[in-house]
Amino acid sequence: MRNLTNNVAKPALSLGSEKIVTRLVKQVSDMKQVNHIFVNCSYQAFSVVDALKTTNLGLRLNFLWEREYMGTGWSVAAVHEEVHNDVLVIHGDLLLSTSGLTTFIESETQFKNYSLMAFHRRGASQARSILKFESDGLTIREFFSSPLSSLDSLRNQSSTEIFSNSGLYLFRSRHLDLFDRDELCGTDIVTSIIPKLVAKRFLAGQEFLGQRLSIETANDLQFARENISQFN
Repeated sequence: MRNLTNNVAKPALSLGSEKIVTRLVKQVSDMKQVNHIFVNCSYQAFSVVDALKTTNLGLRLNFLWEREYMGTGWSVAAVHEEVHNDVLVIHGDLLLSTSGLTTFIESETQFKNYSLMAFHRRGASQARSILKFESDGLTIREFFSSPLSSLDSLRNQSSTEIFSNSGLYLFRSRHLDLFDRDELCGTDIVTSIIPKLVAKRFLAGQEFLGQRLSIETANDLQFARENISQFN
């Protein structure tokens, strides 16, 4: 999407009447479980701030500034240090149906002993990450992510559906206490936080029950603009 993001961050791209990040922030802003909203800003940060300047969320809306690459693992640790509470994380390039997002957040009451990762079903050839579960069908026992070449053999083991990371997480405060910001500096969630929680059997998978689109190409963006009503 380089031509579209030369001067604007991907989350600040327009879906029509609103930006990707504006839509996500509005979706969570009225949920009773959400007390504070943090938006991580790095590349073309001011385009993200500009997209959110009219949301009228006041002190509930906060920005994390990465003047150099710090990583999504660091971002989660920074938020946790600030609020000392459970942390909901949403990738900034997602288009999610409100019903699916609400269902995921409300499901946390059923799994108090776990942090949660949302997953969706994909064809084997399309999977960019793979989750495997314990016999209880809930606890994640293995998680595989990019590089894509490392997933080839796992894809070949399945001719039907694979469970794949949806880019939506709920991390329990007591689980985030296992990390500190310095430890996570320069790391991403999937290479630092997720493996440790999986190893300790603290991470459960919850299927995302709604429409979901990761906007990774110009065609994805065009599809999102033309089909936005499906995600309401």
